[in-house]
Amino acid sequence: MWRFLQEMPAKGDDWAADAVTLLEQKCGRELQSLWRLKLTDSEAPALSGWLASGEAKVTALLRNPDDRDQQLPAVCLLVVRDDEALLLPDEHFVARHGDELLFAGDASALRSLSTTALLDATAEYVLYNRHIPSSWVWRRLTQKRALAAAGR
Repeated sequence: MWRFLQEMPAKGDDWAADAVTLLEQKCGRELQSLWRLKLTDSEAPALSGWLASGEAKVTALLRNPDDRDQQLPAVCLLVVRDDEALLLPDEHFVARHGDELLFAGDASALRSLSTTALLDATAEYVLYNRHIPSSWVWRRLTQKRALAAAGR
């Protein structure tokens, strides 16, 4: 947050007014939570393949894990990459492994984004609209069904 506050004055009053409007549109009039997410294998293991694809748009992370057609009530305020800061990245910004992101939003968005970063099944749905089994039992049943279909 400190980095965001340091960089913001150089953007000017018009930029700040647009930023406030964006936050109000996406998150409401009362900001509940600020959090960071570092895109590393330890903090976001479910995102490794997505980041390696070169097509990892930050806006895709902000899809709702319950309905990916809905956006989470959150905004990416800042991306820090190699000590460079980018405030309010646009919808075309592509994230890379090691980026550190600062988000603002409500508590439900924080929980949802954390789930997407940590759980493969959630990330597959949010990022690719693919449903994969998330429990050991369902994975085993799916494997048995696939083997049976293959004639084994």
